[in-house]
Amino acid sequence: MFLVSLGTSSVYAQTNQKYDITVAGFSIGEMTANRFQKADTTYYVLTSDVSFWFFGTIKLSYKTTSKYVGKQFISSQVITNTNKDDFESNVYKQGNQYIVKAETYKYALDTVIKKQIVYSAARLYFDEPKLFKEMLAENYGLLSPITPHDGYYEVDVNGNQNKFYYEDGVMVRAVMESPIKNFVIKKK
Repeated sequence: MFLVSLGTSSVYAQTNQKYDITVAGFSIGEMTANRFQKADTTYYVLTSDVSFWFFGTIKLSYKTTSKYVGKQFISSQVITNTNKDDFESNVYKQGNQYIVKAETYKYALDTVIKKQIVYSAARLYFDEPKLFKEMLAENYGLLSPITPHDGYYEVDVNGNQNKFYYEDGVMVRAVMESPIKNFVIKKK
């Protein structure tokens, strides 16, 4: 972690992590996970670019931005651009609830979550979920259970069983199920 100074009054801490994304052992792209803080607000930004074969070449660019104030989740935006279609999911706090407008590949959800959110998928890359039993899957706008196992955590997101492995509190590998193609994310 390092400190960056922006002008004379803005100082924030930033952490960057790089990951390879593979399918069946072949690299299909990269992911960058960033966390930075400004005053009492923490931002988590995940970006990835991949290209793979699925009855034709699919190029996919994915960006998640999640915002927390203190320990409280405030909002997220997920933008997915592909050479076939584009999608956007938004979750934001309004009063004592969260408004969800999610759209991704073969999935859409327009609902309200009426409970406090303190952990989301973007935090998985920085904060091992030892103390959490559920998380917000920003892309789907769903609260998803976190189940600890010996050596990993399993998260069921809309029927997809994802596994997250940690070393010294840092996520080093994730095995992800997807409606398009299953893949692995591994820390560089």
